[in-house]
Amino acid sequence: MLYAIGDIHGELGKLDALLERLPLEAGDRLVFLGDYVDRGPDSRGVVDRLLQVEKRFPCVFLLGNHESMFLDFLGYEDPTYFGGDARVHGVNGENPATPGTASRPATAAR
Repeated sequence: MLYAIGDIHGELGKLDALLERLPLEAGDRLVFLGDYVDRGPDSRGVVDRLLQVEKRFPCVFLLGNHESMFLDFLGYEDPTYFGGDARVHGVNGENPATPGTASRPATAAR
C-alpha cells in the first residue's frame, strides 16, 4: 500500500497517532509531502520520528515550503537543493512558491 502524509508542522503526537492507526505492513511505502516543521511544539521530534520510520519502510520525503523557507534563510545554495529558486518558475519566470519573489525576476530572487 502507498500512503501519502503531509503538513505535519511539528505535531509529533498527531504524527505518532496517525502512524499507529495505519495498518502498515512489509512492502508498504510512505510519501511525506513536506511541511514537517514549524507551528507545532516538536519539529525536531517529527524529523527524528520520520528518520526512524524510514528505517522500517521505504519513504520519500518531499520538500515543503516551510523547509524551503528555512533553507533559504540559512542561505543554503548546494546544487542538491531543489527548493527555493530552483523550483519550477511560473509565468514570466516568477517563482510563485517562494514568498516575496512573485514580483521580482527569478534571477533577482536570491
